[in-house]
Amino acid sequence: MVENLVKISGKLHFVEGESFQESRVGKYLVFSVKQETPWEDGSIRRDFLLMRAFDPAIQRWVLARQEDTPVRIEGKLRSSSGSGKMYISVETIEEVKEN
Repeated sequence: MVENLVKISGKLHFVEGESFQESRVGKYLVFSVKQETPWEDGSIRRDFLLMRAFDPAIQRWVLARQEDTPVRIEGKLRSSSGSGKMYISVETIEEVKEN
């Protein structure tokens, strides 16, 4: 049995370079979610989690938002068959309110 569901939150971050790319699955939008996690020593770790959005409605939604918009995403963790790079294939995305 295989389970593959990822649910993350963070801030929208636009990756420099080509926003749209193509794979054997189709054309997709590349962006990332920035997470800032406090460490025990008081420093902040910044992770930029790579996303791919294949759904045109999700692509339009993301492009209509600004950098640092707080978001929650559900999707599947994948690795590119060409490069082996890990990414999250976005299935749902929503804006969240910050506390």
